[in-house]
Amino acid sequence: MKKSILLFALVLGMLPSLLVGQATEDVMTADQIIDNYIEAIGGAKVWKSTKNMKADGKIMMGGMEFNYVVHTSAPNLMRLDADVMGQTLTQSYDGETAWQINPMMGTSAPSKMSEVEAKQVNQSELVPEFIDYAERGFTVELMDEREVEGVATQGIRLTDGKDKDLTYYFDLENFVPIMAETVIKDGDMKGATATMKFSDYQEVDGMMMPFFIENSSPQGSVKLITTKVETNVEIEDGFFAMPEK
Repeated sequence: MKKSILLFALVLGMLPSLLVGQATEDVMTADQIIDNYIEAIGGAKVWKSTKNMKADGKIMMGGMEFNYVVHTSAPNLMRLDADVMGQTLTQSYDGETAWQINPMMGTSAPSKMSEVEAKQVNQSELVPEFIDYAERGFTVELMDEREVEGVATQGIRLTDGKDKDLTYYFDLENFVPIMAETVIKDGDMKGATATMKFSDYQEVDGMMMPFFIENSSPQGSVKLITTKVETNVEIEDGFFAMPEK
């Protein structure tokens, strides 16, 4: 398996709070749906006061199953460590540089990610993008209603005018986002659609988040199963930074 596996980008799908809102029979605007969503997760204050998260889980892909630990720290620092066939794969973003240690490529030395890979790992932030979205440079658009696996959903498109362009589909009965889609902009799969499906929502310190995510693209399916999430854990200085060779 001598190719780069960008596990980091796959796991990040669980970090934004795709959470349960309050149902209503009225037709709602995008902002009304977002307001219900933010209120349901405990409000913006709880997210803004959360310094970091640590999540343990496992990844199932290509007939393999392996464990991972991902740390995320405000505003947008990330690091994933995964046990792949008895070796540790590390992928991280320190706020400026995306780097990795990939023994599957035949080396244990840290190296910077390619431009395409870096774009995938530096787009997620600890605080969900829907909170104060306009002030943070995001725009939202109410999309068409759509049936997803027999469930009526309402789409909301979230963009930043650059790299991020996702459409979330909220269950119209209780406003749980059950799917998100994005068109891949770079690499071999440019122009193809990638899909994330969310389920098994669980509460962590008053915040609800999906503990099961399935990512699908033309390259295949990857399942992410979260087993534990902790907030405001101890993280040593320099944890996210690329080590010297």
